[in-house]
Amino acid sequence: MDACEGLLGIGGSPEAPRSGDNRTLARIVHATARTLGARELTLVGHDLGGMIAYAYLRMYPRELRQDAEDNQRDLGSPLPLPVLYLRGGAEKGLELDNYVAGLRASGLSAVEGRTIAGSGHFAPDEQPDGVAEALRQFVHRAA
Repeated sequence: MDACEGLLGIGGSPEAPRSGDNRTLARIVHATARTLGARELTLVGHDLGGMIAYAYLRMYPRELRQDAEDNQRDLGSPLPLPVLYLRGGAEKGLELDNYVAGLRASGLSAVEGRTIAGSGHFAPDEQPDGVAEALRQFVHRAA
């Protein structure tokens, strides 16, 4: 895919992709980041965006905030990249520890889980300051 110049399918940007699968969307994020000249990328995703961030992590592990030498070449191998999994304190479903364990089982060996108090599934909307602070602390520690 060529570099994106804006929202796909709007104005002079390329048409929207025929497939909306996570890997295709991760390639679009990658192309956009490269076009913007982004370095030491910290990728954040919510809900389905988290799945796209995971696909990006697996496809381009050397380009995220971590020394390339620390990453495994084999995409099936564990990746020691720091990953933060945030969950709203009132969100329904499995417990936070179950999600973190699942991510570790998928090969993400440096996963940290945190709960955002006073929020449900839409923590970025419900508690934006809490989410921003959790991200700030995580990025600062991971740097």
